[in-house]
Amino acid sequence: MLGHSVCLPSPASIETEAASNMNPTTLSPADKRFISTTLSTLKKNKNSLYFREPVDPIALNCPDYFDIIKHPMDLSTAQSKLDNDQYDSIDAFILDMRLVFDNCHKYNNPADIVGQSGKKLEEAFEKCLLKRPSATVVVRDSQDIMPDDEFRLCENALIEMQKKKHSHCNWAFLNPVDATAWGATDYHVIIKRPMDLSTIEKKLNEFQYANEDEFVADVRLMFQNCYTYNEPSHPVHDQGKQLEKIFDTYWKKAHRTPSSKGVCVCHLHVIYFFINYDLFVLFWSCFYFYDLGKKNIRKIIIL
Repeated sequence: MLGHSVCLPSPASIETEAASNMNPTTLSPADKRFISTTLSTLKKNKNSLYFREPVDPIALNCPDYFDIIKHPMDLSTAQSKLDNDQYDSIDAFILDMRLVFDNCHKYNNPADIVGQSGKKLEEAFEKCLLKRPSATVVVRDSQDIMPDDEFRLCENALIEMQKKKHSHCNWAFLNPVDATAWGATDYHVIIKRPMDLSTIEKKLNEFQYANEDEFVADVRLMFQNCYTYNEPSHPVHDQGKQLEKIFDTYWKKAHRTPSSKGVCVCHLHVIYFFINYDLFVLFWSCFYFYDLGKKNIRKIIIL
């Protein structure tokens, strides 16, 4: 064996191989959007102030931080890992989020403001996990994925319809109809394609809508089922009408073009009076400013 030379890989090749192993890129579009949405939600939370960036022991006057916390983690680091395809699953992302909160609880006293903020942010994170895509998500072609702007519109429409202030009319639409509990034994005989807000939300989060039109079709289906099964005199029928009006109002407002609020300037006429060529020229111009938003007409005369 002494006569054989040993060929060792160069440090550069080792780093390249390690980097390739760190980028599995196996997240489905639904999983990636879930992580991105979760991070965005957490960063907007007022309790995330201490967790948005890596801990700076000098600036925060905690010189023993890295002596106690061996594996630091924060929201911006998690965002960077997502952007660089370093998460191969939602579970890997969850582990990092757990690490953020575990580090917080380990270093800070529960009564401290940082400890309290960490606990509240962790509760917000647990709520985000309720929207985690199921393991049976069908991965669609990238061309069939709803654009981000449409996704946000649909997501906000759901949030609007699910608000507690609309509980007087949305309670019957929040979850699938329980025909047995409601005594509606013939419901599934009459309604062949049931639909509700929780099902729509699940389909949206699992990338089952290719565009907003498919989303709207399910919303309309939900209301049509209500009108088909319930007579106009039934309270649920009326509640469906109220909730549909709420949806229509939001949807119309969300799709209003910026030009509808613009200002139109109309130059009516310009008249030049040449009284004396050597003295002056009188310039008279009238402009009408029509503010479409406030329906006001203001006339400005410049002499």
